[in-house]
Amino acid sequence: MIAAHRRDDDPAGRATDPPGNAAGPVRPVDLRLLPAAATAWAVAWAAVHSSSAISAALGALLGISGLALLGVLVLLRHLMPRGRRSSAPAVQLAVCCVAGAAVALSCSGAQRQIDLSGWPTTVSEDIPVQVQLEPTGPARETVRPGPDGTVRVIVPVTVRAYAQRPRGPSSASPPDSASPSGSGAARSGEEEPTWRQVDAAAVVLLTEAEAAGLNRDHADRAVRFEGMVRSTPADSGGRSTALLTPFGEGALVPVADAPAQVGGIAARAAETWEGWRSDVRRGTIELSSQTVGDGPELLPGLILGDRSVQSRELSEAMQVAGMTHLTVVSGTHCALVMGALLALLRLLRVPRGPGLVLALAGLMLYVGLVDQAPSVVRAAVMGALGALSLFAGRRRVSFSLLCVCVLGMLIWDPWYAVDAAMQLSAAATAGIVLTGARIQEAFARVLPGVVAGPLALAVSAQLFVTPLLLPLRGVTTYTVLANVLAAPLLPLATVPGLLG
Repeated sequence: MIAAHRRDDDPAGRATDPPGNAAGPVRPVDLRLLPAAATAWAVAWAAVHSSSAISAALGALLGISGLALLGVLVLLRHLMPRGRRSSAPAVQLAVCCVAGAAVALSCSGAQRQIDLSGWPTTVSEDIPVQVQLEPTGPARETVRPGPDGTVRVIVPVTVRAYAQRPRGPSSASPPDSASPSGSGAARSGEEEPTWRQVDAAAVVLLTEAEAAGLNRDHADRAVRFEGMVRSTPADSGGRSTALLTPFGEGALVPVADAPAQVGGIAARAAETWEGWRSDVRRGTIELSSQTVGDGPELLPGLILGDRSVQSRELSEAMQVAGMTHLTVVSGTHCALVMGALLALLRLLRVPRGPGLVLALAGLMLYVGLVDQAPSVVRAAVMGALGALSLFAGRRRVSFSLLCVCVLGMLIWDPWYAVDAAMQLSAAATAGIVLTGARIQEAFARVLPGVVAGPLALAVSAQLFVTPLLLPLRGVTTYTVLANVLAAPLLPLATVPGLLG
């Protein structure tokens, strides 16, 4: 069994020794699922860089190997004497094969669905095509400006449908897609284009003015856009399948700008929630405006991941320093929020079970305030694991839960393997689980416990995240030092800012 020595926990989940005492019984941490998680990640990376046929073949090979190995183990279990059985390594190998097969087959299925839609062929033809798309994230400025020196941005989108015989932006919507009027009929005298449904990720290259209508940083409803674009195939391995450029002025126009009508009570509840959420975000910006220096621009991002008031100069400075990740809600932010809630509930002497439930509910509330995007939900899951490890005394099981979480996410979406945010979240959580308790013990010798915990969480996460930031953001002489110095300050901004 692969193991790393850590302090043992008692049945109640508390450390057997006081925080400042380094002595005590030591037992190995259960890392038996680590090989399976690592195998799944490696297979996912290979599969997303391959075709659907290769992914399917890889999945079949791994699946057959894993099932065959399990069959042999079952047979040997009945044939060999009990005292001579030692099948742990073989069982781990079989689990690795099965986990890899599940990821590869999941990737193959997604790739095949896009292939059958004909979208890759259409993208490669280099002709204008009519699409319906939905923005899935905020606009990001490109590294280089356009040919005329104007600032260009890219917006991640999901292409929901495309027309095989493209017409102008006034063409009808797909018969089975929503439109503002609720009708997909073509205008009188116009031939309705032939639409094909597809759920393919892409990015749209726009000017700042064009991106204003597609940016969903503060959108309270999903909007579908339709228009003519030129398409360029994206490099293999990424989530995006194409780079789209609007074809003509005002090429992209909204075709569904109203939220779906649901039951009266649910609609009123959703409207009330969105109003309260907007008030909280506006209040955070207003309170932050009373601070000095770069505080008015930084604090909304540090607290809620809101970078809407951040200037271009500050964004460029943070990018050069390799610290843009601090203003994006990550697993560290979520772990700090949940850890603060657990500490508060402990001070109020709330029993551990109800306290964990209340802390999880508080974390869900925080996610609702930030955004319900998949990346934020993923960060919340990772952050919850880190907080449970450091603040709730569940260190021995947290790493196994982390491995299960990684396996589930990669099976659900194999492209997480090449997602930088996923890599950072997993690394930060692993750092908290593996080193957070030891760092907390060291800090507790010189700092109050209420400060030592959040500080240890930020530092342990940064230790594992920094090696990944270097190749992602480029190496400068002060990037590492800047991140090390800034990490301990994150709890001082996030937790008090949210409570305020």
